[in-house]
Amino acid sequence: MAKLSSLFKFEGTVDDYTVVKNSKGTFLRRKGGLSKERIATDPKLKRIRENNMEFGTLAAASKLIRTTFSKLKQSIRVQYLTSRLTSIITGIKNQDVTSARGLRKVAIGIVSDEGKKLLKGFNFNESKVLSSVLQNTYTLDSATGAITIPGLIPGLDILGGVGANRVGLQSYWAKIDFENGESVMSESNLVKLALDGTATDVTLSHAAPPAGDGVDVFVLSVIFYQTMNGNDYVLLNGAHNVADIIEVV
Repeated sequence: MAKLSSLFKFEGTVDDYTVVKNSKGTFLRRKGGLSKERIATDPKLKRIRENNMEFGTLAAASKLIRTTFSKLKQSIRVQYLTSRLTSIITGIKNQDVTSARGLRKVAIGIVSDEGKKLLKGFNFNESKVLSSVLQNTYTLDSATGAITIPGLIPGLDILGGVGANRVGLQSYWAKIDFENGESVMSESNLVKLALDGTATDVTLSHAAPPAGDGVDVFVLSVIFYQTMNGNDYVLLNGAHNVADIIEVV
């Protein structure tokens, strides 16, 4: 797809050309492609039909994760989340080595060690990862969902959050059933601390594990706040806030 660089500009569709604009620039896309009838019947396009059959599975799995952790959008900038998740989900689907092409499933691929490894470490904020913000070590008990961060000194161990004077830490524990398209999520307690030199042993815990079948997905988030008149407000642009998938079991 060509990128517009001249002074000639137009919007919408002209003849077979359509202007497409996004954050990376303005592009010119030409109309065309294979007809639905040919894709459905041409023996040479069997691979395309197989890929199309699996695409629905990928889209559903990506949407399931986005829906499960939709609350994160309130405080974190999540640009290109769909495309980034779909890329990961495609790799997980490819770990299904038992099903025929066109029938491979995310639900089968995710139970493999490699499938879990692909999802672990996913950062909801495209431009920032958890390790670039939280400099202290943490421990996850996957049986209870508890996360402990010993001796956390926010003023030293947490980077970023320009303009913030407080920071909040919270974890999310989800049971995601890719086979049936269902999920249940539990939120831990929210621990807010001043961005100063005070050391605190942080514990994020869950009252009970989420019910249901599927894999366990654990997320740890760090959110920056500004305090005004006794109230804490999340930094508006969300660029400094992070949430990563820290474990998949």
